[in-house]
Amino acid sequence: MRRGSEKRANVIAEALALQTAASKVGLDWPDIGGVIEKIREELDEMCRALAQGDEAQVHEEVGDVLFSAINLARFVCVDPVEALRQGNQRFSARVSKVKEILGLEGRTPRACTPAELDAVWSRAKRELSGG
Repeated sequence: MRRGSEKRANVIAEALALQTAASKVGLDWPDIGGVIEKIREELDEMCRALAQGDEAQVHEEVGDVLFSAINLARFVCVDPVEALRQGNQRFSARVSKVKEILGLEGRTPRACTPAELDAVWSRAKRELSGG
């Protein structure tokens, strides 16, 4: 791993450690519903900050969304670094597949409407998942 990647993974590990320590002293959600509701709350706060054009608040809320997502991973016993790595790989494969599909049609992503891109994205996702 490159140095920047190590720092990023360490930040995720730090969030996990903080959440685990809080859980050990009783500061935790009783069930997954609370975790999911917290993510929704943080997303709502981020949307409000975006609507207000408050860049500092957007930055803070994005951090809260990420922290909450890592907490969800902890809650369901998923390694967030590995889950993100796999998510990155799926995304990359889908982008490549979209470009391939469009290339066979003689088109580029920039030449497509958002609706067309969404349809091609769905097709790429289906094809890559074997569906």
